[in-house]
Amino acid sequence: MEWKYIIMALLGSLGILLMGSSVLRPLRLLLKVTVCLTLGAVFLVAFNLFLEMLGMHIGVNPFTALLAGALHLPGIVLLLILNYLFLN
Repeated sequence: MEWKYIIMALLGSLGILLMGSSVLRPLRLLLKVTVCLTLGAVFLVAFNLFLEMLGMHIGVNPFTALLAGALHLPGIVLLLILNYLFLN
């Protein structure tokens, strides 16, 4: 086998590797955002069950779910503070 075929095969393999990693990065970001939205919605629904006893409510929408999913408990506390400041 000639050297030029070996070099071309190696360069082709490198190109496929680079193309694959550039496709996987946005998919990883999309997966992280989806997980944050799902966890945030679950957190908000769970806290809303507790907050009903106190007479409060946090709306569940994509923005609040993403905030609660990304920041976890501090995000829910922030939403409670904003809810108290602007709605009461």
